[in-house]
Parts: sequence; structure tokens; C-alpha cells
Amino acid sequence: MYTYSGFYVVFFTVSFIDLAPRTKSPELWAGMGRIIRSITAALTAIPVVVVFEQFGSVVLIAGSCIFSVMTLLVLFKNISVSLFSQQASAEKASEENEPLSQEQIMKNYSEHYGFTPRETEVFEKLITTEDGVQEIADSLYVSRRVLQRYIAAIYEKTNTKSRIGLFQSFSKFGK
Repeated sequence: MYTYSGFYVVFFTVSFIDLAPRTKSPELWAGMGRIIRSITAALTAIPVVVVFEQFGSVVLIAGSCIFSVMTLLVLFKNISVSLFSQQASAEKASEENEPLSQEQIMKNYSEHYGFTPRETEVFEKLITTEDGVQEIADSLYVSRRVLQRYIAAIYEKTNTKSRIGLFQSFSKFGK
């Protein structure tokens, strides 16, 4: 169940971050994935307790497995449709003109805001991974506090207040 919960957190978070730039209020929608996942978990907690009390753990486990397989089938369908539409969009974009690569956009963004070389490394980690502050600090061989200073400098230069705000700023810049 914890594995599935982690999967749903990532799935909903990424889905809403992907959806956010296409809405009128991207700042609002970028964080909605975790909220939706939390509401879903809260709404399923009560029926799970009732099923456990009335039928026991065997029925609960069987029901969880069946529900998980059905959910994964629906998610697989949505993911495959999304992948095919992204491939079609990418092919269409490449036919129209040669778009900048993600690395080129990151480089342009870093130069636009005057990041130092180390801030550029931190920025790339913040944008391209979902790693926490400690994991990023470890991968860059700096202390957590030093990394937090770099992050604060990046937020100040880009006039953002959070990682989601930074991602939204970068997404708008890329367009």
C-alpha cells in the first residue's frame, strides 16, 4: 500500500505540474496534485476501516489488489495516450521549426538571471529532479545549509518563493 501511495503522489504531482502551464492560474494548479491525493486517501480511509472490521484482512487485501490492478490499468491507458500525444506534438514541432533543447533553455534561463556556475548546478537539480534538499546537497557535495543559501539566492534572483514557483517561472521562460 505504501508503494502504491508513493506512486500516486508522484503521478498526481507530475500530472498537475504538467497541466498547470495550460491553465489561467498555473500557480494554483501546480500544487493541486498532492492535495487531490490527500483528499483521495482521506476518503478511502473510512471504507477501508469498515471493510476490515466486518470482513477481515483477507477480504481487504483481495479488494486492495483488485482495486490497484483496475487503477493501474486506467493509469496505464492515460499514460499511453499522453505519451502518444506528446510524441505527435514533438513530431509536429520538429516539422515546424527546430525547438531549443531543455539544456539550452536552462542555460539561457541561468544567463538571463545571472546565476553563478554553482547556482546553475543547483538550479538544474531543482528543476530536473524531485530530490529533497539533503539529497541534492549530498549529490553536489555541499552541506544542507550551503545548499539552502544557493536556493535562497536563486529564489531572490528569479523573484520566486518556492520550488514550484521556480518551476513555473522556468516553464514560462521556456515558452
